[in-house]
Amino acid sequence: MGRHPRLDHFPDLRSELLRARGEGLTLDELTELARRWFEENVADGDPPSRSAVGRYMKGVDEAARRIRETRAAATELSKVVGDTGDSVFEAITQIVETRLFELLTQTGDGTLKLSGLTALATTLARMQTAREKSSGIELRRLRKEREEAAVAARAQAKAAGLSDTVADGIFKAVVGVGAASTETDSGE
Repeated sequence: MGRHPRLDHFPDLRSELLRARGEGLTLDELTELARRWFEENVADGDPPSRSAVGRYMKGVDEAARRIRETRAAATELSKVVGDTGDSVFEAITQIVETRLFELLTQTGDGTLKLSGLTALATTLARMQTAREKSSGIELRRLRKEREEAAVAARAQAKAAGLSDTVADGIFKAVVGVGAASTETDSGE
């Protein structure tokens, strides 16, 4: 019997294990799944051992626990500072930035490796880009909802017998373009 492979080398197998874990499979069932997957997808070598699957799942569970704790902390933090729409995302970002700073200041000898600094800068830039994209997506969603509400309001106004001018004024007021007309239909 040869050396068991590392699960790190098989992202598709890891995805299968995560999916199955979400379905509530036990460690023995996950190990059997890994064995079958390995036999179907890898030409030679031994499948991952039960302990390797267990270590991987323990790491996944630990990461999930940390994510839940961070999300809970971010939610509580957003309650304290006030909800601004994407405040949970902002709070999580702040927690991550703070934790990265703490890790960088605990280097022992007070020095930083250039690769670590580069990785930090890249991570922070990606987080900022994600924050901007998230804000843009939310803004587009809100604009679309407002446009749909304006179209519905215009249709209701016309159905109620108001003039096209008044209906268009209502549309513009809901969308936020110009001021709404306060004239009533003179044909009533």
